[in-house]
Amino acid sequence: MEKVKYVVKLLTVVLLLGTVAINRDGRIISQDIEEWMSASGHKQVEPTEWITDDGSRKVSSVNIAQDISGFAAPTPVIIQISDNRIIKVEALKNSETPEFMNSAIEGGLLQQWDGSTLEEALSIHVDAVSGATMSSLALIKTVRRTLEYAASVEPKSTIEWFDWKTMIGLLVIIFGIMQSFIKYKSKRWRHIQLVLNVVVLGVWCGSFLSLSLIVNWIANGINFWTAIS
Repeated sequence: MEKVKYVVKLLTVVLLLGTVAINRDGRIISQDIEEWMSASGHKQVEPTEWITDDGSRKVSSVNIAQDISGFAAPTPVIIQISDNRIIKVEALKNSETPEFMNSAIEGGLLQQWDGSTLEEALSIHVDAVSGATMSSLALIKTVRRTLEYAASVEPKSTIEWFDWKTMIGLLVIIFGIMQSFIKYKSKRWRHIQLVLNVVVLGVWCGSFLSLSLIVNWIANGINFWTAIS
């Protein structure tokens, strides 16, 4: 009976968070609710690139960088190019926390590529913005993927399979999961897990769990490797 109560409570929490995700973002696991409920069910396809009235070329990341996520959702951009030089990089509407995105954009992150050729832009190293690490890293990776498309360069994987931060973070998560299956739990190991969560996942990886993060996952889905790296 107790187990049934726990399941009911868990389902109630999930439903509440799902309701918040729908009200805030209008999506569940990246599926637009209005489009899903519409009679046609057809999603309008966004163009990847086009030519503007002044002759410049615009390239959108919407269709080519869907797998790159920030806090929990993609960070789409449009890059304007003229005479093989970057005119402007513009961030599109996204589901990232506005405070973090504003911090990255107002810090001049998207201006780092202005004036450079496509070839030069691909070799530019841009650092993440302190205080908005996940959002700014996602923007940097998204811009690079879009530049690779614009320059007809084979895109590089955004997943660093052997990155030490990712692997150690994954081990901490596995260690925590294993403890939940131990019949006789030790307070000492529980304290060690809490310390690891704070030091490794929180401070080093910057991946503290929060209600906002969980709502983002429900609305936009989870990119597992991005979530722990």
